[in-house]
Amino acid sequence: MPPNGVVNFDRFAGPMFIWRDYCGVAKESLIKESTESCAPNSVVVVTFYAKSGRGAYDLPREIRDGNCNYKNNLEPYLEKRFAKKGWLCLWAHHYRTNSDMLMMAFTNTKKAYNFLNSDN
Repeated sequence: MPPNGVVNFDRFAGPMFIWRDYCGVAKESLIKESTESCAPNSVVVVTFYAKSGRGAYDLPREIRDGNCNYKNNLEPYLEKRFAKKGWLCLWAHHYRTNSDMLMMAFTNTKKAYNFLNSDN
C-alpha cells in the first residue's frame, strides 16, 4: 500500500486498517488525507493533540474556540468531517501522554459499524 494510504482500487479491494498516528495538530491537510476513500469495510484511526492548534498554518476555522485552542470543538468537528465523506465514528478516546490527546476510529460501511458496535 502506498505510504499515504490512498490506493488504486483495481489493485486493492480488501478491507484496510489504517492507523494515522499524527500525534500533532489537526491540520486541514491531515484531516483531508485521513478522510480519503478506502476499500469497503475499512477502518481508519487518527490521533491528534486534543487541546491546541498553536503553530498550525492550516487549522480549520470551524474548530477554533479562541487563542488557537480547539478542545471543545475537535471531536464533534472530526466526526462531522469524516461523516461528509461517508465515514461512521466507531469510538473516541481521550488520553494523556506529554499532552492531552484524542484518538478516534472510523469505518466506511454500516455493516462494519454494526459488527464493531454489536454486543455479541
